[in-house]
Amino acid sequence: MANLRAKELLGEKSIARNRRRIKVFLEGQDDFRLFETYWFSDQKEKIEFCKAEDGPVEQSGCRGVLANVRNYREETGTAAFGIVDRDALMSENLLQDVSNADDQAFLDSNQQRNPYIYCTLYWEVENYLIAAKEMEQVRYDSQSNPEPLRPEESVQRELREHCDALIPHAAINAYLHEHGKPKVNDGCTNAQGNRADVDSFFRANHLASLSQEEIGRYQEWVSSVDAFDDLNKSDQERIRLMQRRIHGKALLQRFFRRRNIQSEVRWHLARQCTKPQEIEAKLQEWINSQ
Repeated sequence: MANLRAKELLGEKSIARNRRRIKVFLEGQDDFRLFETYWFSDQKEKIEFCKAEDGPVEQSGCRGVLANVRNYREETGTAAFGIVDRDALMSENLLQDVSNADDQAFLDSNQQRNPYIYCTLYWEVENYLIAAKEMEQVRYDSQSNPEPLRPEESVQRELREHCDALIPHAAINAYLHEHGKPKVNDGCTNAQGNRADVDSFFRANHLASLSQEEIGRYQEWVSSVDAFDDLNKSDQERIRLMQRRIHGKALLQRFFRRRNIQSEVRWHLARQCTKPQEIEAKLQEWINSQ
């Protein structure tokens, strides 16, 4: 009887704990692994992270997050929330918010649209893994014959140059999305050395048959992405600013694969990088609201 009662108490405690926890839906497996295993593993008593496709609405990605948060709140009254990457706004054709370089205005707009969904400031979750010191250490540990570790300032300069080179990449993807065409892949700029080379590559391979008006629209997107940068800031600050619009996966590829590092590096970076403060603050706000 004692063992039976102990199991009953354990079950009751588990139910009570689950009732206290908030449910936070994420876009997919990679996001779930970063949040659950690396960044916020210390919050398991307060937060239950869930992949969107595992919810009652079997749909992945940002739409799955939106649908499952709505389902839980309407059908069960559960304290459910969701986190989506900034690029989710592109799939929803919220182009004005996509191009909003005013962080507070961006956050306010998203809060007003849906207070239960947090849209990150950075373009993709991988953007939160862009950190000069940590990337250089992973580079050093991943190469068979590594060159010596470089000063952090040198790595920051390289990352800023990569960000600049990827501005046309972000612009061409926005242009292609706007016209209902598949986006270019994350590694397509790896062979191009700088921004001018990347721009020429896209003009020769994706824009050559377009009218001047259509090319002008691509150039408008270039200007829109450029607006996130600030030439008067330090390399470190410019990197941070451009992470709001540069594709993080593409930046990781340019940095590592140009050194012939093909292995998965994200989890190494996740273990070393500081958890995103803006997301941590939002999670704490949701916890305190219950």
